[in-house]
Amino acid sequence: MKLKKDYIFYGILGNLIQYGLPISYITWRYEIFKFEEVSVTGWGAIGVMIGIFFLKDKIKNLIQSYNDDLGNVAKKGKWGIVFGVVAGILYASQFFIEGMLWLFIVLGGSNLLSLIPYSAFYNKKDMYLAVKEEKKKETIANKAKGVVV
Repeated sequence: MKLKKDYIFYGILGNLIQYGLPISYITWRYEIFKFEEVSVTGWGAIGVMIGIFFLKDKIKNLIQSYNDDLGNVAKKGKWGIVFGVVAGILYASQFFIEGMLWLFIVLGGSNLLSLIPYSAFYNKKDMYLAVKEEKKKETIANKAKGVVV
């Protein structure tokens, strides 16, 4: 008797649903791979994230030098700058809130939807492993009796 690993299909299907739907949504929503008309929205967001990642040490050093090098009056203005940056972030975020709402709906929905094939995957995998273990025990018992299968 040959065992088939037919449970693998359900694992692949679960992964496609869980990761494929959000990636497809992000690609569609932010027009990442649109080339006829130049699309800056998706690549711009990716560029900003990469820029922040590479510049985070410079930003920390700028804040540290601001605290160390400026006088007491200028230090009082720090909160004005902080509030201005927060206001700028809030102003920019109003454009992204709806997009992020739908992104998280797609992420959550695809995760919950992928539970259907994952359930079948784990059930079939457990059954396969149980049968495989039983077959292994049977082979060992037959070898101990001197019967070769």
